[in-house]
Amino acid sequence: MSLTFLCNSVPGGDLFTYLIKHTRLDAPEAKWILYQLLLALEYLHDDLGIAHRDVKLENVVLAFTCPGTGGRFPKAQLADFGQAKEAASRFKSLQGASLSMLSCLSVIGFR
Repeated sequence: MSLTFLCNSVPGGDLFTYLIKHTRLDAPEAKWILYQLLLALEYLHDDLGIAHRDVKLENVVLAFTCPGTGGRFPKAQLADFGQAKEAASRFKSLQGASLSMLSCLSVIGFR
């Protein structure tokens, strides 16, 4: 039995390290990164029926640069699917959700 891993090159590192290096993102760059993450999560949930369950800065990897932005912003990709789970009909588990995330969601109206 053999096991083969296929990996993309992500020379930008992870989002945590990127934020430490840059200390702050301007609004267009932050929106672009968040937009990419939301698209990825929407695809995982709606099309594949998978919950990542471990979305954090260290699990967002950056590949420089994203052609759609004229090379200004990095391409964000989700990584580390070790906690991912296939969902039956609806996502019911809040396993891995931090209290700050849950309180943030309740403030913006997701209950």
